[in-house]
Amino acid sequence: MKPLKIVTYNLRQENSVDGPQAFTYRKPYVRARLLEEAPDIVGFQEVKPEMLDWLRGSLAGYTVIGYGRGRTFDDEACPIAFKTDRFELQYFDQQWLSDTPHTPGSRYADQSVCPRVYVVCTLRDRESDGMNRFRFINTHLDHERVYARSEGAKQIISELARLDTQCKMPFVITGDFNDTPESQPLAVMTASGLRDLTAGSGSTFHAFGRDPDAGKIDYIMAPSATESCGLRLWNEMRDGLYLSDHYPVEATITGWGK
Repeated sequence: MKPLKIVTYNLRQENSVDGPQAFTYRKPYVRARLLEEAPDIVGFQEVKPEMLDWLRGSLAGYTVIGYGRGRTFDDEACPIAFKTDRFELQYFDQQWLSDTPHTPGSRYADQSVCPRVYVVCTLRDRESDGMNRFRFINTHLDHERVYARSEGAKQIISELARLDTQCKMPFVITGDFNDTPESQPLAVMTASGLRDLTAGSGSTFHAFGRDPDAGKIDYIMAPSATESCGLRLWNEMRDGLYLSDHYPVEATITGWGK
């Protein structure tokens, strides 16, 4: 297969408290780095509606799918952006992480006030032979409750198992899991036969440089047989600007294994 350059990227929602690091000021840098790096697929988090419109208008050559997590499909989104000329979209769904996943804005009982979603799609890779179809999932787990994060992880794994009964294929999960590698939500993933392609990245959340050792909470997960290389944090600055309060994390998939 032709290598797949994957990135998980929490953009940090537009917020005036960020002062000179607010998304309004970071936009040119964000766009420039994405187009310079040209990842094949990006899983974004913390994307407000106006930011989603901006991504769709700014990322030439990419298709951006996903919508807001609120009851009226407003609020933050977890969109997936993929290269339009390389991939054919064959399936797309967005569900809420809750006991009623098809109810917009729904949440688990033990969760923050923020609804949470995951986006799942099937892509056909026009540039690869053999196993050229795979699933891609992107999410942002709850920031307050371990229960909600763990149940969200279980729900995603369960949905992948359900989809596999229809057609089994490789998959990748990207996201801000709001928890560390030793946590219960990550144990749910690893117990299901997944591994973190970004293990060893070090801290990914840094609060715009104020807390550089805040911890690793951003992940790219895949079945354990998946072959990968090229782990990298996009941790540079330009003209005093960070790309976000998280470092985008990159991994390259070189094979799906057996």
